[in-house]
Amino acid sequence: MRKHINLFLFGWLLALPLLVAQQRTYEVYSAAFYNLENLFDVEDDPDNRGDDEFQPEGPYNWTREKYEKKLDNLAEVISRLGREYSPLGPAVIGVSEVENRQVL
Repeated sequence: MRKHINLFLFGWLLALPLLVAQQRTYEVYSAAFYNLENLFDVEDDPDNRGDDEFQPEGPYNWTREKYEKKLDNLAEVISRLGREYSPLGPAVIGVSEVENRQVL
């Protein structure tokens, strides 16, 4: 009989941390990566020959209005990233295809 009581108590001692651990709450953080797809401003950078296409006289006819509209659209999308899992949005966001830090 004593063995059964000891075994029962030992089982409870093993199960107790599992029962307590189930009461913990966790916060979810998210990370995101987004390709900004040729985010260039309209300023001509003489050191960057890759921005010539994104000038008002370039093949894309890139204008201040187009640039600002793209920024608005990107801001809308980025503001929604990860919201279904983390209400505050991503803790870290990686991006690619940005002309320079000023544009970012």
